[in-house]
This record gives sequence, structure tokens and C-alpha cells, in this order.
Amino acid sequence: MGGQINYATTMKLYKETLENTVKQETFNDFNTSYNSSFFLFPKSSGVYDLLDDFHKRFVAILGYRGAPYKNGSLIMDVDTSKNISENLNWIRDNIPVLKELLSIHISVP
Repeated sequence: MGGQINYATTMKLYKETLENTVKQETFNDFNTSYNSSFFLFPKSSGVYDLLDDFHKRFVAILGYRGAPYKNGSLIMDVDTSKNISENLNWIRDNIPVLKELLSIHISVP
């Protein structure tokens, strides 16, 4: 069950982040799943450490929501835009890694 929850909540949060429609409930579910993984998986599995990286990157991306807007558009400099893109790319590239790590311990759809 832990693997399915971790994977499903990570995917849902990633999708909502891409669509800029992140719900507080989704972020809370991800945090619960992420924190639970510390107890559900052995340290040697790397699951918690990988989810910790996901968490840091989601927080970095979502932190820009409080950034200033002008005429309905987010104002961000080139470095901020690059940082968001790098984090989104890292998340996208590591979702298969998460699925692989989790599948060692439990069936992941």
C-alpha cells in the first residue's frame, strides 16, 4: 500500500504542478505519504531520500506562487524561470526512478 500511495500522490502533485492547479489537499497528501515513507521503507531502499528530493523541488516550485504578478502574469526573472524548469525536469525524469524503487517493495500500477 505504501508504494501505491507514494507513487500516486507524487504523480498527482506533479500533474497539478504542471497545470498550475495544485490543491492544498494534494500537497498535504503528498507530505503525509512522503513522511510515512520514512517508516514504511528501509533506509537502504532509497525511497525516503528520493521522496525528500521530490519534496524539496515541489516546495521550491510552489514557493514562487507568492511571487508578484503584473497584469495577471507571474513576474519572474530568468534565473527563477530556469530554476522552476530545472526542478520540473528533474521531477519528470525521476518519477520512473521512484516507480522502480517502489516496485522492489510493493506492486505499483
